[in-house]
Amino acid sequence: VVYRILPDANTRYQSIRSGEVDIGRLDTAAHVLDARKDARLAVHSYEGSGGFMWNFNHARPPFDDPRVRAAVVHAFNAPAMIDTIFLGTTAPTTDLLGPNSAWHCPDLAWRGYDLDKAKALVQDVGTPIAFELVSTNTPAGRRQAGMIQQFVKAAGMQADIRLVEQSQNVRVGLSGDYQMDVWRFSDIGGDPDLVLSYYLGGAAGEPVTRHDTKAIDALLEKARSKTDTASRHATYCEIAGIFSEQAIALIPIRATYNAVAQPYVKDLPPMQNSLIRVRGMWLDK
Repeated sequence: VVYRILPDANTRYQSIRSGEVDIGRLDTAAHVLDARKDARLAVHSYEGSGGFMWNFNHARPPFDDPRVRAAVVHAFNAPAMIDTIFLGTTAPTTDLLGPNSAWHCPDLAWRGYDLDKAKALVQDVGTPIAFELVSTNTPAGRRQAGMIQQFVKAAGMQADIRLVEQSQNVRVGLSGDYQMDVWRFSDIGGDPDLVLSYYLGGAAGEPVTRHDTKAIDALLEKARSKTDTASRHATYCEIAGIFSEQAIALIPIRATYNAVAQPYVKDLPPMQNSLIRVRGMWLDK
């Protein structure tokens, strides 16, 4: 197995198209759509359990008020961002873990885009809502931040943007030096305890969002004590319900991972967390 590091998306895509590379991950929606029209290529897509995420800092105004958090969640126009940035190659979230997860919660009352609800919550707060949005200083980070700025403006809120380098953004989140910050909800394989404990529980330390973890910690412990899978599943859906009801963070768009390959690449495993796992693959050539 030979790995080639090709940071430039155009170079990576052209290397696959030319046959120089057998398979490669694509993170540009236009390349995915172009590859789907090329009969010489095979496009592999996997809608993961992860998602595009923005954290609210519950320890700092205005996001110590659950109405403000919920207003931003309802103001986020996921269909618009999916149509423009992702060109229809992914989908809005309907729960925490997504339909390809065995722990999916299809009947969840999940907060999503609803501008009328966002405006009503802003009216209920009754005072001007303004905050700073931290985003990465990349083309995608700048574009997404600009769209969020317009989304919340439509609901009557003001967002200023602070751009930081990707390497600094983790420090911003962990130190709590933010009001709203771009993040990532990681994909999972197998049991959801690890990812839910890390993002939402407090047993291993204060979560990045600084939210009150008591109710979720109790449910996580309850799930760990059960041996019946259906009962554990119901408990994890309770956690997802709390996440949505309290608007703990914003996870509006599912992470869909795409790879383009030569047709002789066989048996690609599901690309959880965007990883191409080569152990089970083979080349029919």
